Amino acid sequence: MFLPQRFNYFYPSQFSNDSGADNTNSALLGTTQKWAIDRTWPIEELVLTADFKVGTTALTLQGTVTTPDTYDNILQLVQHVNLTVNDGKQPRSVVDCDGIALLEYATLTGVNIDQATSLLAAYSQTATLPVGNYPLTYRIPMVETWIGEPLRSRMYLPVHTYPQDPVLTLTFQSGANMYSAGNIRFVGVTVLLIRRQVTAASEAALQKDAKRARSQIRMDTLTLTWLRRLFQFRLARVPNSGSRCRFRASMPI
Repeated sequence: MFLPQRFNYFYPSQFSNDSGADNTNSALLGTTQKWAIDRTWPIEELVLTADFKVGTTALTLQGTVTTPDTYDNILQLVQHVNLTVNDGKQPRSVVDCDGIALLEYATLTGVNIDQATSLLAAYSQTATLPVGNYPLTYRIPMVETWIGEPLRSRMYLPVHTYPQDPVLTLTFQSGANMYSAGNIRFVGVTVLLIRRQVTAASEAALQKDAKRARSQIRMDTLTLTWLRRLFQFRLARVPNSGSRCRFRASMPI
C-alpha cells in the first residue's frame, strides 16, 4: 500500500535564539525546550537540522577522551532528543536518544548523513571550528529504511489515532562542554516531519489485514522474534559514556 508522502517544515520559536552579540552565547545552550507536534498524519521520519553561527572568534573545541561530554564537542549541540506520546493507554517515549547516538545510528544503518554534517564531523576532530554558519542534521526514522511494503505502511508512528499531541523535547549542550573559547551566538532548529497521508479506505484496509497478520504472528515464533527486534532498538556507545539511543515503534493495529 502506497500512501502519499507529505513534507512539512516547522520553525518552532522554542528552538531558536540569537544572543544579538558575537561575544555572547545563544540562550538556548544548556537548556531544555519542548514543542507539541500536530496529529494530522502518521509520522515516517523526523529530521532535525540545527543551524548555528560561530561569532567573530573561532571556537576552540573540547576533546578530552576521558570526559564523554566534551569528547564529541560540537556534534552534541543537540545533546538529547525525546519524543513522547500518549496513545490513550499510557504515556511513553518512542524516541529517547543522545544527539551523537543519532548520528552514529544514521551512519551504521544506511540512513546516512548529509555532506554538511560529515564536514562538521571532520572539524570536530580538529582543534578549532572557524567563524561561520553551520548546519547539523539529525535523522530520526520511525521505520527502518530497508523495510518496504506491505509491512512499511503498518509501522509509521500513528499519532493521528492518539488523543494527545506528541511532544518533542530537545536538550541543548552547554557551551563549556563543547568549546573552551569563542561563542555560538545563534542556534535555530528546523523540524522536518515526513508523514504519510492516510484515508478512511487505507485505514480500513490496514485494520482488516492486521487481523490476519496477528493470527500468523502467533503461529510463528521466528516472526515474533524478528518483529521484536524491529520494534525495539538499543545502541550503546562507549562503555560508561552515558550515551544511549532507544526507538520504540508501534504498529497502528
